[in-house]
Amino acid sequence: MRKSRAKPKWVKSLAQKQTDKLLSLAKEEIDKNPERSKRYSQLAKKTATKYNLKINKKTICPNCGILLIPGKNLKVRTNKQKQIIYICQACGQTQKTGYSRETLKKDKKS
Repeated sequence: MRKSRAKPKWVKSLAQKQTDKLLSLAKEEIDKNPERSKRYSQLAKKTATKYNLKINKKTICPNCGILLIPGKNLKVRTNKQKQIIYICQACGQTQKTGYSRETLKKDKKS
């Protein structure tokens, strides 16, 4: 089996720019054309996966693939077990993450 080589930095930077552009286009199109927005977010996720780039897990729904925007198509709830619950309005997929003061500070910075 062949060992894959690391991608050059300039290729990764181009891919990062492309994913950022696709996510911003998806955010613009979410109200006018939701299907196009979904396609943009799927392309961004595919590009990030191919070039081993990081995308925040809370940005794109893992089940239906749409861009998640709190207040429009994402509910954010907390419960007594110190968990943040993200609920996709399109498909009902839930994501749970624990929180403490440190994680709340990190989320506010990003």
